[in-house]
Amino acid sequence: MVRHSALARVWIVSSLVLGIPLCVWSAPPDVTSLFPAGAQQGTTTSVTIQGKLGDGVCQTWVSKTGVVVTCPEKPGPITIQVGAQVEPGICWLRFFNAEGASGLRPFMIGTTSEINETEPNDEASKAPPLPELPVVINGQHGKGGDSDSFAVYLKRGQVLVASLMANRVLGSPQDAVLQILGPDGFVVEQNEDDQGLDPQLAFPAPVDGVYTIRTWAFPAAPDSSIRLFGSPACVYRLTVTTGPFVDHCQPAAIQSGQTQRVRLHGWNLPAPDLDIEAPVSALEQRFEWSLPGWNHRLPATVFVQPYAGFSEQEPNDAARPQVITLPCSVSGQIQQPRDVDVYQFTGKKNQRLRFEVLARDLGSPLDAMLRITDATGKVLKEADDDGKQSADPDFEFAVPADGDFRIAVTDRFLHHGDRFAYLMSITEPKADYSLAVASDSFVLSPDKELEIPVTVTRTSGFAGEIRVSIRGLPTGVTADAVTSEGKGDSSKAVKLKLKADGQQSYSGRFQIVGSVDNSAILERLATLPLKSFQSETAQLWMTTIKKP
Repeated sequence: MVRHSALARVWIVSSLVLGIPLCVWSAPPDVTSLFPAGAQQGTTTSVTIQGKLGDGVCQTWVSKTGVVVTCPEKPGPITIQVGAQVEPGICWLRFFNAEGASGLRPFMIGTTSEINETEPNDEASKAPPLPELPVVINGQHGKGGDSDSFAVYLKRGQVLVASLMANRVLGSPQDAVLQILGPDGFVVEQNEDDQGLDPQLAFPAPVDGVYTIRTWAFPAAPDSSIRLFGSPACVYRLTVTTGPFVDHCQPAAIQSGQTQRVRLHGWNLPAPDLDIEAPVSALEQRFEWSLPGWNHRLPATVFVQPYAGFSEQEPNDAARPQVITLPCSVSGQIQQPRDVDVYQFTGKKNQRLRFEVLARDLGSPLDAMLRITDATGKVLKEADDDGKQSADPDFEFAVPADGDFRIAVTDRFLHHGDRFAYLMSITEPKADYSLAVASDSFVLSPDKELEIPVTVTRTSGFAGEIRVSIRGLPTGVTADAVTSEGKGDSSKAVKLKLKADGQQSYSGRFQIVGSVDNSAILERLATLPLKSFQSETAQLWMTTIKKP
């Protein structure tokens, strides 16, 4: 233990299970951003925190084993050590002390060498040259009017891929722009919104020379300002490479327990075909694998499903529909001008089917549109967006009669290309439910009751009783389970009531669990949507305050 005076701030760190370290600082932490926002496997990185770590002893929980956070004895940057075997992708960090906890913050683990942007680099004519590619640049549009430029030498025919991660994964409050300036200083390529609000471009160099990559940002939430946007929270990670870069794979789903040959799509790929075995343990999840020496926005993934998958086979237009059997998934691409992919299936009267398309979620620019017709060509259902927040269709359909039907997939605006990929699933919907909470961090004071509202969403006619309880309660904290009835007010929402005896302080994770008839198959965890990061978490956090 480090001894310290009442006036000194001392930060203490030790490695605990899952990388929980100790740090010294009576307010809870409120961390708004990290810079840099990621690090390469096998490296140690100094990271500046925007926000506050509160007062008193501060600790950090991390989601990946092998990531260790260390803090200095005086206020300043923390140090994050990433083990060489840590899986690439998002590592979530949560800072907490005896008073409460911060929200989760993403920290990206990469496989490529990284550098930090250094100012001044606003002027394209004075852009610092990049080191050997590939490289990930950790940068900030740190203030209003800021732009960042980087120089790279390209040979004629080389394809430069520049992919910027900011708003979509890191929650950075910016709408960034990417440009490529040619050797003569003129803009030769530009992209604004490829991955949500994040830009990405692939540029084939027409001549040998020094090219400039330039980026700036507008606010993600539009306002009345007319200047370039920036703040310390506007962090980004810019991957730059002339080597292999994976954009997506086909098929995008594999049946569990099967080995499937998958074709990778992207740029500069020397061997695009891989044999992937989908483990049963990954059923109804995304299966990730790393590609050493290659780049990707995130680790390459396929969905693992319990039913067969089809790959689109051209020609499959209205005159020659591709026959599929249900339930199934279909992986396809809208590649040609005015391309419409048509599939034929057999349905039974009153059979309910769920049609779901994933495109934007896969990083595809496709704005998918679905149209169901009968054997005569009569349109029975047409859907564009899901009616909520996604540009991907998701709906249920009641088959009107026995017979053959067709489902057509196209782009809403008739755009097309190799990157316009989709994964469509057609299944019989199962009665189910989900639980949601409005916060992922709760503070429980002694002798005061804490209520946690839980929203219950029932789908496809689910009307069973749901027992809602808490898993992982610390000693001295009690909470009775509650029941969500099939009808009435409790069918849509319930409240859990927690009490603490105040004999000890505690900070740690817990889960809110729904169960039906004690069946593990129908067990569901309450989640909080992390809208800023287009993710969600079931790892809730509890802080209990000890009596004085």
